[in-house]
Amino acid sequence: DSLEHSRKRPRRMVANIDDPYGLTFLEADIEKKVPYSLEDPELHTLTKDGVSVVLEGITIRTPLVGLFNIYNVLAAISCAQSFGVPLKIIERALGDLPPIKGRVEKIITPEGAAKHVTAVVDYAHTPDSLEKLYQSFGDTPKICVLGNTGGGQDLRACTHLDVNHKQVEHAARIFEETFAKGLGSSKEQVATGEPVVR
Repeated sequence: DSLEHSRKRPRRMVANIDDPYGLTFLEADIEKKVPYSLEDPELHTLTKDGVSVVLEGITIRTPLVGLFNIYNVLAAISCAQSFGVPLKIIERALGDLPPIKGRVEKIITPEGAAKHVTAVVDYAHTPDSLEKLYQSFGDTPKICVLGNTGGGQDLRACTHLDVNHKQVEHAARIFEETFAKGLGSSKEQVATGEPVVR
């Protein structure tokens, strides 16, 4: 609604048409509608080290992991193309994309370590986003630590995170004692499901 009333021209909406909300967004009365879908690429591939898509015969690879990042890549490609950016330039830009801190960020034990462990840092904080994150690593055994380590946020999100998820072998919640913006103890917030105001 706010986009429809924007004075900027042309108004542009890039939306995932595989998602019902995306279809709703594209009903907006605006000049430029840019849909994208998993059906767009000739091929898409997911590996433990990244994702790739083939569009117009060009293979675009990134170090981002997971099906949800295929959708993010398609969104970025669709948006850039709608502004006239050639696909070869998009390919180079996405190929050079560095890993994003806190977004499926991998920390791997060095060679020669007694045990090989890969830690994945991600700020997923809803059941849906966690489900997609878990799916990105298939049947790999998972030990998950859920909590508020970003600090300072509304911790009601932590109350509905499932520590007994079927794709997780072991899970635990941890809490940092943060007192941001007048909010009280992290543990109190999660225990009650409501911010504790001091």
